[in-house]
Amino acid sequence: MDPLKSNPQDRFEMEQDINLKEELRKYTSFWPWFVLGIMLAIVSSFLYLRYTPLTYQTSAKVRILDEKEGLDLPTANTLFSQSKINLENEIEGIKSYPILEEVSNRLNLHANFYAVGHVKSSRLTKFPFLFELKPSAESSEPTGTYLLEFKSSGLEIFSPQLDSIINFDAYQTKGTNHDLPFDIVWNESAVSSDVSESYRLELVPTSKSVNHLKGALTISAVGKKSEIISIGLQSENTEYAESIINTLIEVYNQDGVDDRRLVHKRTIDFINERFVSLGYELDSIEFDKQSFKLENNLVDITADAGISLELRSKSDQELFQIENQIGLSELLIQTASSGADFSLYPSNIGLENGSINALIDDYNEQILTRKNLVQSGGENNPNVKNLTNTILEVRENILRSVAGYTAQLKQTKEQLQVQSRKYQKEVSSLPEKEKILRSIERSQEIQESLFLFLLQKREEAEVSYAVTEPSLKVVEYALSSELPIAPKRPVIILGALLLGLLIPFGILYVRFLLDTKVHQKKDLEAAIPGVSILGEIPEIEDEGEKIFSDPTQRSVLAEASRILSSNTNYLLGAQKKEEGSVIVC
Repeated sequence: MDPLKSNPQDRFEMEQDINLKEELRKYTSFWPWFVLGIMLAIVSSFLYLRYTPLTYQTSAKVRILDEKEGLDLPTANTLFSQSKINLENEIEGIKSYPILEEVSNRLNLHANFYAVGHVKSSRLTKFPFLFELKPSAESSEPTGTYLLEFKSSGLEIFSPQLDSIINFDAYQTKGTNHDLPFDIVWNESAVSSDVSESYRLELVPTSKSVNHLKGALTISAVGKKSEIISIGLQSENTEYAESIINTLIEVYNQDGVDDRRLVHKRTIDFINERFVSLGYELDSIEFDKQSFKLENNLVDITADAGISLELRSKSDQELFQIENQIGLSELLIQTASSGADFSLYPSNIGLENGSINALIDDYNEQILTRKNLVQSGGENNPNVKNLTNTILEVRENILRSVAGYTAQLKQTKEQLQVQSRKYQKEVSSLPEKEKILRSIERSQEIQESLFLFLLQKREEAEVSYAVTEPSLKVVEYALSSELPIAPKRPVIILGALLLGLLIPFGILYVRFLLDTKVHQKKDLEAAIPGVSILGEIPEIEDEGEKIFSDPTQRSVLAEASRILSSNTNYLLGAQKKEEGSVIVC
């Protein structure tokens, strides 16, 4: 039995296999096209890789620091909870316009220089010569593209937007009147550029450079529970990308430091302003204190009080001694006045007058001498009488001396009493003076303590201002990948190979899809199922072989004609008729 009839599934698979082979045969017959497509694709890929700038990935990592970190003791909430730092806010802060604008201004990103090559231009990280933008009175920033070419005759600058060329005799624009918004100076000792090079300068607005930088930067958190932020930038120039990222980190850190320094700066300014008023107040208090001391003859209230008390005590003691002397003098006068006989006077009773004491001693000595003379010679003795007269004169002299001494003591007593009252008044006024002076000193101490307190706070604020903690810690400065991330050579080459195959295949597929001609009997069998094909007449390009007259000729056309004739006769033989058969009506 025929296996095709016995197993329909095998028959279908064989038909599919035959169709696939036929389809492949149609395409493989055009193999030169595929070879040409692959060659063109490989050449195009190598040209693309040769002249396409390599792009590198540059990235850095920073850790955002918590301002209160290390000040508070850890609690259960802080131990088991996530970080208090909102990294989304920090990321938006890093990408904010003011921060990127400062980065753009520091690196002059609004002025971009490119070294012009024969095929491609490369961006320069640093200016190849001294470059300076001219200040403009207009509010708008200078923009445009300028081509700079150093020639043997001088500097030539072409402005496409102005469609004009400006020539300079020297390799600089300074010292020459021109309308360019910048000045350049090429100095062999100042820069490392070659005078034979050509450059392209692109001036863009700051807003455009900031927006471009914002779109180029990729900033993201390393992890959900991490405090580390990754900053990435793709660029053709790794030095350029590293300088942007490192400057961005520096600017953002400095911005956080400046924010915290504002508080310390405001504290310092407030204290300095307060110092001025405190100085005036202290000067006023010290002047009042000085005036009060001058008016009251005070040097130190404690020392003055001690001196006043000492003077008062001494004055009282002197007054007591004077009164004691007066009492002794009066007692001596009373004794001398009441005694009519020749009795002895008290000696050394405490009188502080040496002449009176000498007179008393002389008087007592004469009394004793008279007493001895009276006992030996009687009272009528001439010596006794002479001595008696002398004794009476001495007694009168003693009374006069004591009276004068007493009067002198009373006068001294009055002076001492006046002085004692003065000292007593001074001592009694000391509490009030002390109260007033203490009030002045209290105000002075308050102002001085406030002054010292503010001085301490200012020193603390200045120290805090000088050693303000950074906003972030650099975990990893900007590093660039050693291998470029684009273009990827294996992917480009593989894609070129695939494209070299797909383009010819697509062209042939469309050609076969739109082709409605009958090229061979299989096309006719596919179009008219069940049709009988009697034969195929090949297309003959040689004009001499298109017609044959020899029945025994063995050419392709002759053989095809014989097959057609045989098949026709065979088909007509099944329908025998007396007349000729009609093939086409």
